[in-house]
Amino acid sequence: MTGIRLFVMGMVLMLVSGPVMGGEKQASAQAKDTPKASVEEQLLGKWTFKKTVDERDLTVEVTFKKAGVMIVSFLDTDLEGTYKIVDDKLVTTLNYDGNDKTEEWKFKVNANKLEIENLRDGEKLIATRVNDKKID
Repeated sequence: MTGIRLFVMGMVLMLVSGPVMGGEKQASAQAKDTPKASVEEQLLGKWTFKKTVDERDLTVEVTFKKAGVMIVSFLDTDLEGTYKIVDDKLVTTLNYDGNDKTEEWKFKVNANKLEIENLRDGEKLIATRVNDKKID
């Protein structure tokens, strides 16, 4: 079980803190047309997505709080990190086994859906808001 847990943790970290979404030169229409504060307000809260890893369905929750705090929860594990919005990118940092891993993401968010796409492998993930209440 420990081996599976470590494998799953590695996969989740890759998905949650890996680079995502389309070409670097292509700016997000959302980021261009929406003020940064408004985009950040939409991002705040708890999001969930499902991922199959090693033939096992995994549910991952990502919580974005005010003051740039992010919590990633899966398999009875919580990882705390930070996030910030820079231009049209979401920059996240997670600490895993004493090492900080910082990545940049392209993202699209609205009231109930958060879309991301991994630059390395093109995998697309769609997260849905867990509830409609914002989290501080």
